[in-house]
Amino acid sequence: MDWNDDGLEDLIVGDRNGYIHYFRRTGSGVNDLTDEGYVESGGSAIDVGSNGAPACVYVHADGSRERLDWNEDGLCDMLVGLQGSYPSGSNLRIYLNEGSNDNPVFNGYENIPGDYGYRFCPQVADLNGDGKKDVVAGNNDANIVYYENVGTNASPQFGSGVNLQAGGSTIDLYAGTRLWVDDWNSDGLLDLLVSDYDGYVYVYLQSAEGIAEEASTPLDGILALTAVSNPCRGNPSVSLSLPSAMDVELVVYDCSGRRLGSIEPGGLSAGQHLLDLPVQPAGSGVIFVTCRAGGTVVTERITVLAP
Repeated sequence: MDWNDDGLEDLIVGDRNGYIHYFRRTGSGVNDLTDEGYVESGGSAIDVGSNGAPACVYVHADGSRERLDWNEDGLCDMLVGLQGSYPSGSNLRIYLNEGSNDNPVFNGYENIPGDYGYRFCPQVADLNGDGKKDVVAGNNDANIVYYENVGTNASPQFGSGVNLQAGGSTIDLYAGTRLWVDDWNSDGLLDLLVSDYDGYVYVYLQSAEGIAEEASTPLDGILALTAVSNPCRGNPSVSLSLPSAMDVELVVYDCSGRRLGSIEPGGLSAGQHLLDLPVQPAGSGVIFVTCRAGGTVVTERITVLAP
């Protein structure tokens, strides 16, 4: 992407130690790059702790790209995924540009509310063709997760993550998935280039525009998690539908990724189960419930109202 607005494509790269590097292009050649050092925030090098994964480009549904303007103020911004806490938490940050497009300046960051995977590696793209910035990401679980923007382009907000599928099965590679979104075969649909810890690169071609909508109620034969009432007042509960008998764990997080509690009902039979969550809200807010069962992870976002 063109970081300094000079018409040449530059590189913004995260590293294992949590730093973000800026390589400026000085000419049209492949090797015409200079190392400009770390990207800074507040006068110091950005350090997210471990496995920084910056995203500075927004890919439109037709495959065209532009610099990422997260809050639609005309300035290019930077989204960063990080290793964070396990299994998930405050693993997604936005650094808003307070300088200019030819000299971006950052002074701190904001955590993006949501439940994001360990070693979160995001890209920003309009994957469902509704004209809004969505997030598509790899993580340590080896899946590719889609987060629909249920807010606006000037104030993105995200629903529960959905594991993307290929050929009717969840994309599940070795570990540590990373991806790029592009129209690989120039058919007008966005495709995925995905790598994993084994070092392979996979191409997933989209065959129909958009992302299938999630079921609003549990269906027989699939793993589904839905809030009994959303929004709810008082202690929340969820309905869990299991395709077969399996061990289950549910963990509740707040918007900052702080773990609020968990329940481990253990082995549950196939079918539908009603479970009360171990949360006693003192006021209104949003919580995220993550269910791990049979090697699959599903998440439900619940708005809780003060009793």
